[in-house]
Amino acid sequence: MEKLRAVSPNAYKYMMDIPQKYWCMHAFNKHVKSGHTTNVIEAFNSWVNKYRNLPALLLLENIRCKIMKRINTKFSAAQKWTSNLTPMVNSKIAERLEEARFVDVLCAGEHEFEVMNEQKFFVMNLKTQSCDRGRWEVTGIPYKHAFECGRLCGQVIN
Repeated sequence: MEKLRAVSPNAYKYMMDIPQKYWCMHAFNKHVKSGHTTNVIEAFNSWVNKYRNLPALLLLENIRCKIMKRINTKFSAAQKWTSNLTPMVNSKIAERLEEARFVDVLCAGEHEFEVMNEQKFFVMNLKTQSCDRGRWEVTGIPYKHAFECGRLCGQVIN
C-alpha cells in the first residue's frame, strides 16, 4: 500500500475508504472457502459480452441457456471423477505434497509448528487448520507447510 501511496495518494485514499474485508486477503472471512480472489464482475462481463446489446429478456434468456450448458458440461465431467475432490484440488494437493519435502518444521506443541520456508517463518496449527499466512483458512486447501507438519507428527491432513 505504501507503493500505491507513493504513486497515487488519491488511489491510496480511495482504497483505504473501502473496508478491507472486501479487498484484502488477511481480512477475508475465514469461514468462506474460495481460491478465487479475482474480480468476478469482470469475468462475468467478458463471459456475456456478445449478448450485452440484446433487449433485457433476450439477454437473460441467453445467459440462462449458457449457464445450463455450462452446468451440464461440468456435471458430465464430474461423473468421471474418482475422488470427492475436484481434479484441480487434487492436483494442488499433489503439488503441495511434493513441495513439502523442502520445508523445515519445528514442533512447538501438540498441534503447533514453526515452519521455515524460503527464509520466512510461519506458525501452523493443525488442530485449528490455520497458518500465519491465512491462505489455508481462506481457500480450505492446506499448503505445503501443513502437509509437512502432518507428516512429522503422523497426522493425515484433510
